[in-house]
Amino acid sequence: MSITLVRFVSCLPKFIKKNKVQFRISKEKEIEEVLWTYCKMSFLKKWSSELILPKFSKQLESKLKKLTSKSLGNSVNYGYINLLNDGDRALFLREFNSIYSLSKYKSVLNILREKWQKTERGFFQKITKIPDVKTVESYVCYITFYGSGGSFGRGNQIYVRANPDVKSDITFSDYTIAHELIHLMIEKLFKRKKLTQSSKEKLVDSIICKVGIGN
Repeated sequence: MSITLVRFVSCLPKFIKKNKVQFRISKEKEIEEVLWTYCKMSFLKKWSSELILPKFSKQLESKLKKLTSKSLGNSVNYGYINLLNDGDRALFLREFNSIYSLSKYKSVLNILREKWQKTERGFFQKITKIPDVKTVESYVCYITFYGSGGSFGRGNQIYVRANPDVKSDITFSDYTIAHELIHLMIEKLFKRKKLTQSSKEKLVDSIICKVGIGN
């Protein structure tokens, strides 16, 4: 879960410190987010009060609703779009491309990046003092307009929903970013203790309370 990708410029002068969280947009990642959400629908509905999905035709929507967690299989290795057969894939891409607006994603990315830059330094100064938290050199935050609010992926990647039509997505974006980052930082602890999803969320929220956002 990259056709159109905005990459943070890496050739910066040495005296400029690169931000820990780099914000990106990717059409391919957005497509993966939509398909992943359909596949994980049953699970996500238990933990999110507001799932957002593109407004597709009834024909396409009925096909996508047939996707389940079992559909995922090894899709991570060959692309989520290949969960669909040739005909359904063509229909999906045609409808998705008709609503995808790169300019909207760029606008939202700039807003979230500017907001987070005011929070980042304090967040990382405090989070590194929390036991069992393991940080890495940098993280990548993909902006999505769809899904459940936030999620984390492989390595150092997180996905944050910032739908321009949902005011709270933008207002609480720092919280969502911090929440998903902490999930990444203590994922090994989760696995070691074999925590339930409910216990994971409670632990993440307790760490956010200790760290604070924007303090």
